[in-house]
Amino acid sequence: MRYIVSILFTALLLTACQSKNTEEASPKLQDNPQEDEVREGDFVFRLVSEKQEYGEFEKPEIYAKLTYVGDKKEIQISHAASLFSFPIHEQSRGYTVDYAMDTPLLITNLKRGEPYRESYEFAGGYSDQDDEDYVAFVQSIIDHSGFPKGDYSMEGYADFSVVDDSDTSDKEIKMKLQISFDVE
Repeated sequence: MRYIVSILFTALLLTACQSKNTEEASPKLQDNPQEDEVREGDFVFRLVSEKQEYGEFEKPEIYAKLTYVGDKKEIQISHAASLFSFPIHEQSRGYTVDYAMDTPLLITNLKRGEPYRESYEFAGGYSDQDDEDYVAFVQSIIDHSGFPKGDYSMEGYADFSVVDDSDTSDKEIKMKLQISFDVE
């Protein structure tokens, strides 16, 4: 009986140590709602809010980074006016503000290991068919360059194509992340 208890105790101890080592080896950004990161193929996409909480109408400090981690020293990617888009959602009001941008075809060179970074700038809008409260909400963001009080989540998209001289078709990549922050 003592032998069985000893084996069970040892197995339990090894399982506990293994779980702890796994957590230490791979910290998860999901535990921090103001940061998120994903890797797809040769690219790492990261979305970060510098703060978890902003003051009302304080300009948010949010940025996105794309890093090429493949074998080549440098590659070219094609994308719209911005490599990134940042739709926002205000949870308590139930509003979503899409991210509008021009869609020319731009080419950007990415060097291996050097992040390409863009800071968030509000690029939403409204139409004359939108609800008055929604229009007032969006207009307050435009007027103050920051957000009114609320609970926000932001999706970050990296949408681009790898330009490859050896192939006639570009490889399209769409990566998505989400962060959250509060405005008090």
